[in-house]
Amino acid sequence: MHPPTTSSVPGPPRPDHWARLLGPELTVLVASLGSPVRAVAPIGRLVSPASARAAFRIALRDGRELKGRRLESVQRCEALTRIWPLLGDLSFSRGLAHRGAALLEPWIPGEPLTPAQTTSARLAEAGDMLGRLHCLALPARLATGHTPLPERAMRQLERHLGTLASLGLLSRAQTRALLERAAEQWPQRLERGLIHHDFCAENLIVTGQDALWAIDNEDMRVGALDADLARCFLRWQMSIGDREAFLDGYRRHRSDKPYQAHARFWSIWTLAGAAEFRASRRLPANELLAQLRRQPAGPTSVASRPSAPMR
Repeated sequence: MHPPTTSSVPGPPRPDHWARLLGPELTVLVASLGSPVRAVAPIGRLVSPASARAAFRIALRDGRELKGRRLESVQRCEALTRIWPLLGDLSFSRGLAHRGAALLEPWIPGEPLTPAQTTSARLAEAGDMLGRLHCLALPARLATGHTPLPERAMRQLERHLGTLASLGLLSRAQTRALLERAAEQWPQRLERGLIHHDFCAENLIVTGQDALWAIDNEDMRVGALDADLARCFLRWQMSIGDREAFLDGYRRHRSDKPYQAHARFWSIWTLAGAAEFRASRRLPANELLAQLRRQPAGPTSVASRPSAPMR
């Protein structure tokens, strides 16, 4: 996420310091811009030269500001470069240049989307953004080899629940009950397309033109569209009314009926994946686990209650 644009950018850094912080590939990209660095500020969590993923706000002496990223792999960066041309006029930030596992993006001025700004109209605007993304046509080079088979989704669920059970966080009876309940709404067909993988208020800003922009899009990929909706509803805590406003915007481009028909499966699938991600890395997962344990006796739709952040 962006820090507010009203905050200052620390600086000026020593060249050896910022180069060590950015890493060699991002340093080469910044040096190619032809202007000395005025300031570098890490964004989000604490980062170090050894961190695989990191983001930085970079100010140059000629007045330009950029966002620099280190991603987890060259393959992830290359996958993004194949996606960027598809975005057209959609309000999703994208890269300007890349090298290895590093990329540069324009810094988009704006303020974080706050609860006070999250009106029904703004929620519909956000839903419209995700709906437009989901409806983008995929070229053959991206569509090939990305078929999200229903069997694969069920195997993923089994694996996530199995890991949680092996960690002692779910009993065998709970695991069996969750699988049985998920199977009741297991989709036999999955629509695939371009997904965001982390669409939530935390990754949206409001620009000076009063428009929403998605600014953290490094996890975009081809995948199951309804899984992306489920992740959004897990990451973005909304009331029932707020979620309906969001879906009003989404429905301008794609029906949510396939998702609603299988909401129970996607609720359990998403919660299990998020809980396994955190628990296997020794991160707090109690709230996610509590929601997951309630699923067998809970409502049938993920849209019936707000949910906890995934990460």
